[in-house]
Parts: sequence; structure tokens; C-alpha cells
Amino acid sequence: MNRAMEPDISLIVPVLNEEMSLPAFLESIKKQRDIPFEVVFCDGGSTDQTINLLRSYKSELMLRVVSGEKGRGRQMNRGVRHARTPNLLFLHADSIFPESNALRKAADAFEFEIKKNNCEKIAGHFSLHFLRRNFQPSLAFYYYECKTCLNRPGCINGDQGILIRRSFFLELGGFDESLGFLEDELLARTIFEQGRWLLLPGLIQTSARRFEKEGLYERQVLNALIMNFSNIGWNAYFHKAAGIYQEQNDAPRLNLRPFFQTIVALLEKETFKKRCSLWYRTGAYVNNNAWQIAFFLDARAAFKKASRQRDLATPNLKFFETFLRPCINHPPGFAVAGFLTWLWFYSYRIWMWFKAS
Repeated sequence: MNRAMEPDISLIVPVLNEEMSLPAFLESIKKQRDIPFEVVFCDGGSTDQTINLLRSYKSELMLRVVSGEKGRGRQMNRGVRHARTPNLLFLHADSIFPESNALRKAADAFEFEIKKNNCEKIAGHFSLHFLRRNFQPSLAFYYYECKTCLNRPGCINGDQGILIRRSFFLELGGFDESLGFLEDELLARTIFEQGRWLLLPGLIQTSARRFEKEGLYERQVLNALIMNFSNIGWNAYFHKAAGIYQEQNDAPRLNLRPFFQTIVALLEKETFKKRCSLWYRTGAYVNNNAWQIAFFLDARAAFKKASRQRDLATPNLKFFETFLRPCINHPPGFAVAGFLTWLWFYSYRIWMWFKAS
């Protein structure tokens, strides 16, 4: 990259004590070719060597560091105010581009789509590849990588990068700062409502360390609970759960019992009518995501053939959308799904109690 050129795109990266992740990220973006870009690192008060490490790259990258209060949404909004270009790409510090022309190809595809549709209400995301300690093929990780190739609600998050025009980003109101997390999911949902998503060429490699440390199943159960409560608007959960998760940062494995206990305690404070409403809306959310079962069957078939994630054929998903979704997408279906989810939730809680005793 020619540092004397004006940048075409601003990479905005929130950081907080990222000295372990940053070297691979910095080397990855340093290798990007044929596109001038700047990198705005938004620090939330790092106490390790993050800042010193970033400063050591100032001679090699068009780089700046802005500091302020922590909170990923708050940090990225602050980064936007310091960015100089109309194109913003939000990235995580543990992201790696395996291709040296990833930014160039993404920017070209993004501009082509905007010009073709004569509309700037478009956001781009990359597909993901998880870097794992165990190199054996994994159907579970393959399935999640396939999901990142979709332009569907619930399949796009900040790990995949978010490429967006500054004007559209500001029109959407930026990242939500109220919860301290879920800012990428909330923005993705708003983009679905007011614009549309584009799968960009290339991919991002990201660490599977969290899943391997916490347990893939445990992490996905917790993610499902979080996504459900976010979508049905039950924010009482988030004000309690954030503290529980912080307490488990150094735990060898994610313990779901405190989360379930918190949910039960919060539900007991609600009226019977409100509890019924929460489970009914949960049933609606579950049914709206039942397509993932059919998609998993498609992914399993492709996994056996070692197909590329982007080349996945989806006959089961198409069958579900055409014939099965109408059978469950109605109020009685929501009620049944809500009851079954209630039954699973309390059965799983009892199982965890016996397992721990």
C-alpha cells in the first residue's frame, strides 16, 4: 500500500488488551495490495502492550489510535468520527485475511453492487473460516461456516466484518451503546429492515479458541438464549447475564447453570400472563429459525462430499421453505413451539442439576 495516497476505505477495529491477537491481524492487513486504506483502532483502555504494539506499526500502515470509554459499540462509533473515508469496514482484532487482495476484491464488489442498484443502502460481509487446534474435519464447524455464507437474519455478526457506506451507517443511527454487547447483531437486524446484505468475495479466518475453551455445545446454547431474548425484546435478562459471563472469563469451560438460574429468577418476577407471552414469542422465534434444521441436512450432505461452503446445494432448505414453513408459521404453531421450548428449558435445567450433584 502506498501510504502517500488518500485512503479509499477505513478499517475500524475495537481493541481492549489484544496484544495476543493483534500481531497476526496487523501482518494480515499489512499484506493487502492494490488499495489504499487507513486503520482506526478504537481502544477501550488497554492495560497490556496493545498501544505500544500498534504504535510500532505506524511506519508501515496508515494507522491511528483513538482512546476512550470501553464498550465495543461505543468504541466503534468513536472510530467512525475519526475515519476519513466514505467506506467503513468494521473488523475484529482476531480477524485474518488469507488473501492479499481481499480488501480490493471486497471494495470492488461492494461498489459494483451499489452502482448496479443505484442505492447505497447495502452492507457487505465476509464468510468465515474457523482456525482450530484440532485439524480434523468437523461437521459442526463446517455447518457454522456455511451459515456465514448466507444473507439471512441471524447469520451475520461482527466476526464476519461489516462493510458499509458512512452515510447509510449514520442514517441507521450507528451502533447501539445501551447494552454493551450485541451491537453487531442489532445493526445487522436494522440493515435487514432498511437495506440489504451482500456476501463479499473472499473470507475471514477467525480463531475458534472461544468455542474450544467454553465448549461448542454450551456456547451455542447460550448464544441461542441470547439471540432469542434479544429478538423478543426481553432486555431484563441482559442486565443480569453480562456480569455472570464476566465472572466466567477464566473458567476452563462455560457453566450454563448460573445463566439458567438467572432466567428462572427473572421469570418468577413476571406475571403469569407475561411469562406466557414470553414463551409464546419464544415459540415464534424458534419456528422462524426452524429452517436451520433443513439447512443442517444440506450442510451434512455437502460435508460428506467435501464441497466448498459457498457451493452448498440446498434442496432440503428449499423443501422446508416451500412445504413445511406454512405448516408451523401461525399462532397455534408458535404456541406449540413455545411449550416444547419451555419443556426443554426446564428439563435441561434439571439435567444440569443432577449432573453437578
